[in-house]
Amino acid sequence: MKRHYLFIALLIFVPACSGITPRFVNHPRPDMTISFDTFENIGCPPDKHGFRRCSSDSPLDILGCDQIRKPSDLLGGLEPSYPIALCFVEPYRESDEPGKANAEMIAEGKYFYRIGGIYPLYVRYVVFRDDQFHLIKVEDEFRDVFAPIETADEALSYVLAVKNLSAYYSLDFNPTYKYFANEIEDTYVDVVASGYLVHLYYYEMFGCGSHITYAVDMHVTTQGHIEEIERGPVYKNPTEDGLCID
Repeated sequence: MKRHYLFIALLIFVPACSGITPRFVNHPRPDMTISFDTFENIGCPPDKHGFRRCSSDSPLDILGCDQIRKPSDLLGGLEPSYPIALCFVEPYRESDEPGKANAEMIAEGKYFYRIGGIYPLYVRYVVFRDDQFHLIKVEDEFRDVFAPIETADEALSYVLAVKNLSAYYSLDFNPTYKYFANEIEDTYVDVVASGYLVHLYYYEMFGCGSHITYAVDMHVTTQGHIEEIERGPVYKNPTEDGLCID
């Protein structure tokens, strides 16, 4: 059913209760792919664990990428459809000079978001256009490359790229979970008057205690400006309540 109002409550949240059996609403996963072949032989080969650490003679190391990774194919809605890679900066490198540069980068907020615990990685992007690799450090630069946002698939890809959120599909009831919502809906995108409403998820992975999954509603304008509209707890795995992840 079409959702016409941006600020309507999209989930009905209720107090935690072990007896909740939510209604699930499923949607098909969009069929998208990204182009990553350009990054296969550029001095960042995968190690035995699949991590692509860049050698000192790689053009991506020169751009400041300690590691690269193929993004989710759900970024395949971005237009223009440049080959794109995640560029990870490690703040705790052995060399003094990169360490100093990384500290300045972090202090100035020149990254999209961080992942990990006590040894985090800081996320940037590299695209290949006009026969050159281009580093995209922050959201404003990303907007300059990929805005305007003109389709629902592009809106989904754009928000997933810029924010540390996930798209969930084929959600179903798990009797071992504790639920906080009466209705749980797969990721979707709705067209609204001022842009798009994107329904995503965030899993609270790091730290100690409960590791809750939240539903997060984001609004993105056609010009590429993003705002969080609503966030609420959806479920948790009680076996993780005493788990500490760093």
